[in-house]
Amino acid sequence: MLEVPSITPVFTQAAQVAVPEWSGRGRKPTQPQLVAGEPGPQSVQAVAASLASAEWHELTVAEGAQGPRIQQFAALRVWESRAGLPGRACWLVLRRDLDGSEAKYYLSNAPADTPLLRLAQVGAMRWPIETEFQTEKGETGLDEYEVRTWLGWQHHITMALLAGAFLLSLQLDWGEKPAPDHPPADHAGAATTAAAEKLDA
Repeated sequence: MLEVPSITPVFTQAAQVAVPEWSGRGRKPTQPQLVAGEPGPQSVQAVAASLASAEWHELTVAEGAQGPRIQQFAALRVWESRAGLPGRACWLVLRRDLDGSEAKYYLSNAPADTPLLRLAQVGAMRWPIETEFQTEKGETGLDEYEVRTWLGWQHHITMALLAGAFLLSLQLDWGEKPAPDHPPADHAGAATTAAAEKLDA
């Protein structure tokens, strides 16, 4: 699920493309183009404005500090616009407040049978994700890279995110419990006991 700007173009219908016939002059065309008469892309904002009120659904996506977070959602299958041509099929997920304000637009590669509620819940997870990014910046050095190539940057980000996922899985598994078969870290002599056990082994 990726939030996109309101001007992001999408195709709401499957449009046909073809390589134009060669006129006999100049270079032969090799790049496909939209077939004449096929509908072109339109912005996600325009798509949202064209929806009937019955296509919007009020859903509770999470529990907030002031009670349930209820917003209006709509979703429809569209095709990405790649250089003005239709790309892969995906979900266009639309979100707005109950009064119609604060519109948000998302593209999602979720399967075609994904329920609207699930799409809405994932779209509403921005705060937990941002919180996790802040945690990983402090715990795994997500933002502490000194690289000169895209490949080096990708390696660093991948390893930092994997380390963050590992630490999160430990936190979920252990909770407030100490490590298995070891005294708590704040217990007097814990480090000495652990060192001695290691020597004995």
